[in-house]
Amino acid sequence: MTKTLLIGIFLLALTHIGFAQKAPCDIHITHEYIADPQYYFSPLSFGTVKDFKITFIGGNTYRVAVASATEKNIEFSIYDQDNNLLFSNAKFSHAPYWDFEITNTMECTIKISLVTDYVPNDFGAICIGFKQ
Repeated sequence: MTKTLLIGIFLLALTHIGFAQKAPCDIHITHEYIADPQYYFSPLSFGTVKDFKITFIGGNTYRVAVASATEKNIEFSIYDQDNNLLFSNAKFSHAPYWDFEITNTMECTIKISLVTDYVPNDFGAICIGFKQ
């Protein structure tokens, strides 16, 4: 409980010093993408999975990027509304981002988890951008 409280205080403090305006995954939302101003953050413990529901608008090319405090220690998977796996970075050496096109508007679930217990209590951040 103390570790969870400390992570919560840490994340809250970061939002007050500007972290919420520039997430660590922002480095992967390069100039050819327009960043979604909504960031998705969650404290993570090894062995837990956090889900985020995201609506992707048809006719766009997106980049989904993830980050944690420890490089390449976050796994993310994207599922469509029927729970079909669209992408998992586990098959790509835990790459920090994925670019893809959406033909039709759809709601997806992005699931994030820690890869190892090297840092048993970490955080996960998701940044989304769409191509200009």
